[in-house]
Amino acid sequence: MSELKKLILQDKPADILLTIRGVESPYLALVSREVRTTFAHTNNVLNEMERLGVVTFNKVGRVKYVKLTAYGEKVAKDLDRFVKTMQKPSISKKSSGNKRKFSLIVGGEVAGTYIGTTPRPAAIKAARKGYKHITLRENGTDKLHVYKAVIMKSRVPAGRSGKANEEIRIEKIGMKKMK
Repeated sequence: MSELKKLILQDKPADILLTIRGVESPYLALVSREVRTTFAHTNNVLNEMERLGVVTFNKVGRVKYVKLTAYGEKVAKDLDRFVKTMQKPSISKKSSGNKRKFSLIVGGEVAGTYIGTTPRPAAIKAARKGYKHITLRENGTDKLHVYKAVIMKSRVPAGRSGKANEEIRIEKIGMKKMK
């Protein structure tokens, strides 16, 4: 396996290369921040990429700018195409990309905001905070989802220590339209 292949087919080095390709004037600290890795690790990876002829550096003052070579541009373009090919298409309508925002309404005021694919997890979160009658407004629409929460606590048997278990049951009462 070639040295470049070993380097590029790792998570962080691939992200570093794609970040350099996607940013207009990439410099070392920016790339390290975008990829969420340490400055030292980014510097080591980029030094290896420079040794392999993928990038070049241009130091202006204290800032170390990174530029892809013609070869590096080809490698980054091919890597980007490979990554896009490997991404699975969304099969379900309720994929993680279709998250919706729900606002908890208490006494006509917004008491909290929850994000999820359906209103049910938001209702469960609200019930955990102690709300019994839950009205969730789906942001961007005029829909109100109404739930009733029942929180049941089981007792700890005599002679045992620990917390009582809590079971939350959510019942959807229905949907309303905002007035």
